[in-house]
Amino acid sequence: MEYFNRYMVMKKFSLIFALFFLCTLRAYSQHACLAFASEGNYEVQLYGPLDGGYNHQICTKILVTHGDTVAYELPVTDYAYVKCRIQQISFDYNFLLFPNDSVLVHIDSTGVAFQGDNADGHRYLYNGFYGKSALERFLTVQKFFDSYKEKGLEIKDILPSLNRESGNVDLFNGMDTLNVSPSFSSVSKEELYMYLCSDFLIQFHSLLAKNRQDSSEIRHEIDKIFQKIPITPDIVKHPSKLYYSKYLEYTYGKGACPEAYDRSIFGLYGDYLYAPKSVQPVLLGRTCLTQLQYDSGEMDLDKFLPFFRENYPDSEYLPIIEKRFGEYRAVQKDSTGIYWIDEPIDSLIQLKNVKELNGKNIYIDLWASWCMPCRKQFAYRAFVDSILELYPDMEILYISLDVPKHSKAWKNCITRYHLEGYHLMASQELVEDIKRKIYQKDPYEIPRYVLIASDGIILDRNLPAPSENVLLKERIEELSVRFKH
Repeated sequence: MEYFNRYMVMKKFSLIFALFFLCTLRAYSQHACLAFASEGNYEVQLYGPLDGGYNHQICTKILVTHGDTVAYELPVTDYAYVKCRIQQISFDYNFLLFPNDSVLVHIDSTGVAFQGDNADGHRYLYNGFYGKSALERFLTVQKFFDSYKEKGLEIKDILPSLNRESGNVDLFNGMDTLNVSPSFSSVSKEELYMYLCSDFLIQFHSLLAKNRQDSSEIRHEIDKIFQKIPITPDIVKHPSKLYYSKYLEYTYGKGACPEAYDRSIFGLYGDYLYAPKSVQPVLLGRTCLTQLQYDSGEMDLDKFLPFFRENYPDSEYLPIIEKRFGEYRAVQKDSTGIYWIDEPIDSLIQLKNVKELNGKNIYIDLWASWCMPCRKQFAYRAFVDSILELYPDMEILYISLDVPKHSKAWKNCITRYHLEGYHLMASQELVEDIKRKIYQKDPYEIPRYVLIASDGIILDRNLPAPSENVLLKERIEELSVRFKH
């Protein structure tokens, strides 16, 4: 309510005009409208549905406020989720809209306030759910499952205690106190349920992969989850993408593929072809865009594009995929200056045994192909190279924490970003040595940057990141007096 009350006294635009503007737009049947009002200049990025499914990857509309009110209108037959991002204020929210809905969003430098249809629900979900870290929620779930494995708890006791202690029960119950439409309440509860259960399903599937003695109990709990919110084509409209994919994985097996299709095309995502054909473009379209963005090597993209073009010629994803595929092919994958360390390395001290690194000071980048923060730091690699050029006796070593089954994604990522230097994928023994010597009692997180002297002494086990270029340069210069020449 703090934002709402503050905005009610805004003087530089007329609230009466804004409400009139919304009411005029809502006169068009089977449409919904999102309007944004501010006193300043803000860029509003909107991600409307594609092929009727939730879209979080392709910005379909950009609005810019200049101290006025701007609006986005979209057709809605029953309901739709629209992702909205305002980077200047770190606003990231999924609007649930119904036919004839009109929502007005007031923006200033400290946040947003909602007005219009189901405004009470939008406030509640943004402040109580979407405003919280997805990683924090996942780690909370993981903590409970770790206790289950360590203490021998019964699996049936995990979900009730987790929901109770994490506040999930209060979150659901709070929906019943809001001034919202029954449809908004019902669909929002479904989304909350699927989102929260997706973290449970990840843990359950991990346990099943280990062939535990209580596998039948675990399967029973999974069945109960899917019985509460059965799988229907409408589920692709929801932001909780994992719920559907985990159902297909659980039912058919990860990477399973109908016999009529070439499994080599789809890699780990062949089970998507068991879904109704009406939702396949959404499931496969999203996945293909992710593959093109991160070059993980899990799909045969050269074969996938003709398949998608032939089977889903009217898909809204098709022209987007074709454009991105052209950009993907245009990237030159030059391997000049990239060197692979193939000999087994079980500890950091063994790096001295690598001929090319013997007698060298080593700048180490700990990373993985699946780590997006790691990839963001690669944008500063030219600066890192410029620093290291000042020290002829220093080499850069990228140690990947990928697992062997991701070796293709690892190598694709290296050539995609043209990471000149030495590369090795850490063995389990090396990972444990890194935990002991580098992380010690610190959280095991990447990216992380380390400096080791030529005699194997660790000079700094947590250097500033490349994006902190001034601090990094100063720190290496400070440590350089301890380099062995």
